[in-house]
Amino acid sequence: MKKRESNSKLAFSLLKKIGLFVLFLAIILHAYSFINHTSFSESLLLESEKMLKTEKFFTKQKTSKETISNKETAVDLVDKNSYVVLKVDTENINEENPDEYVIFYNEIDGVLKDANDPEKFLTKVDKNMKIYWRAEPQNENSNLTIDVLEIYRKPNGGAEILKNTFKDHEKKGVVVGKIKNKKVIGLEYYIVVFRINTEAPRTFYIDPKLQMNGGE
Repeated sequence: MKKRESNSKLAFSLLKKIGLFVLFLAIILHAYSFINHTSFSESLLLESEKMLKTEKFFTKQKTSKETISNKETAVDLVDKNSYVVLKVDTENINEENPDEYVIFYNEIDGVLKDANDPEKFLTKVDKNMKIYWRAEPQNENSNLTIDVLEIYRKPNGGAEILKNTFKDHEKKGVVVGKIKNKKVIGLEYYIVVFRINTEAPRTFYIDPKLQMNGGE
């Protein structure tokens, strides 16, 4: 019985001390709020706003980093392959004048750019990429089709940029070239063989150039 009374006194004494500490803490906070002309509730509100702003800042920073990361990923995923289109004047071309009646274009995002005649036409490539060649009539109303048959290196064709070439199995009349996986200096001169599909098919040879970016 005496032991229980002793325990009760200890518990009451502890609670009393805790109560005094809480009261003392409340007085200090109240005095601090009074000195700063701010109520205790307002102080809590200000602290909450500060925490909220801090959270928003770090959230914003995280979002910005994620956006940058996504952009970098998007850049990495951009198609670096090259697409070359031959526009052929099927009505006027013959074995004597192919350079006069063929115009070369670089196709970028479906838009034909950088038109030039074959002798001056230069396609810049990057290592380990692919280059696609296709041909079509200059006359958009023409019913003729033109197939690129082969791409091969000219004798004494300068730099060796192309690793190999092959026909595109998904698109008829398209030839694909694989670029070497190393930096190559200089120009490579090659031959494009294409055929105009008429009742009597006609085949022509034309010779543009390749250069690797940074490989001047």
